[in-house]
Amino acid sequence: MTVQPRELRDAFGRFATGVTVVTCRNDEGMPHGATVNAFTAVSLEPALCQVTLTRRSKACGYLEGTPFGEVEHVAVTDDDPLLFFAGAFRELGARETGQHWGGSLDCPDAGWFDATTTFTPLRPRAA
Repeated sequence: MTVQPRELRDAFGRFATGVTVVTCRNDEGMPHGATVNAFTAVSLEPALCQVTLTRRSKACGYLEGTPFGEVEHVAVTDDDPLLFFAGAFRELGARETGQHWGGSLDCPDAGWFDATTTFTPLRPRAA
């Protein structure tokens, strides 16, 4: 059974991702920016990050041969982060204090994992 592209896109879209703007320079030294949601910090020393782009994007052509574009400058603001979720840009809601995600077994209410904890491997369901 093959997943249809629209169904897959809708499923992937349910995962909120951060959005940032990265810039590089073209062959003439002119700046070029791209809005991306596939951004990963790689290391602090050397200052490296990884940005995933489609091969058809202009920025991808400018970054040819640089699998880890080196960070030369950063600009950070106190603005709220921007997210992309369900096909639209979103903002974070107000921060709730004293709350935790109850869906995790590793929480204060359910008990923390310790050295005596054992885990039972998941088994596939019978057909």
